[in-house]
Amino acid sequence: MGITTLDTRTLQTYVTQDIAPTARSHLVNTHFSFSCGYGRAFLFGDTVRRDKSQLQQVLLDSLTIADHTNAGRKVRRIVLVGHNIRSELSNMKHIGLDLETLPMIVGLLDTAQLSREVLQCGWLSLGRLVNLLGIPLHHNVGGVADKLHNAGNDAHYTMRAMLALSSLHYSKQSSASSEHAAEALAWMMDVARETTPIFSTHARTRRALSHKYTRGIPDYADLGDLFGSSE
Repeated sequence: MGITTLDTRTLQTYVTQDIAPTARSHLVNTHFSFSCGYGRAFLFGDTVRRDKSQLQQVLLDSLTIADHTNAGRKVRRIVLVGHNIRSELSNMKHIGLDLETLPMIVGLLDTAQLSREVLQCGWLSLGRLVNLLGIPLHHNVGGVADKLHNAGNDAHYTMRAMLALSSLHYSKQSSASSEHAAEALAWMMDVARETTPIFSTHARTRRALSHKYTRGIPDYADLGDLFGSSE
């Protein structure tokens, strides 16, 4: 199970204090494993191992974030982001956890649906979407994205895709005309397209990545033109 958290208060911090945006400082990544196997390496930290019986409680604990800035609210309100998120919600219901009924969940964002609306395209896999958005993604020597389908990595890249799609969409709206709004949107795209860092301290992960390379797609002057001519 992978969880990547973006605290939206960091948007205000960046704009008001002119702090350089980085994925390391703004995206908090966690990967939980409830099995004995290793699978694909987690790029953004070390895998936390838990017993399967703890899955529900681990998820609830991850979604319960104390809010110390609002006297009338004990926990932070959360918008869940996922790629084909209905599939994930269905999986959670199978283990007896209906995420949509939790009081802290106030909204859902599906990057698969957002991509169709923003890019005017058909359904895209997460790997294809990340590549189209110019988000650097680890590939093996054959050019195949081999680090997706690790839940922690998927969560991280899904959050980046959401930031890039939101930046593209709202930069075309009149609401983005103010200086602060424009800076916030630029921040979102900067974080989305940052060269993929490797946060893991696990020796096995670093050895496995020693022969990899990161391939990024260069920035385009007008992404609207690119996607207007794509499939």
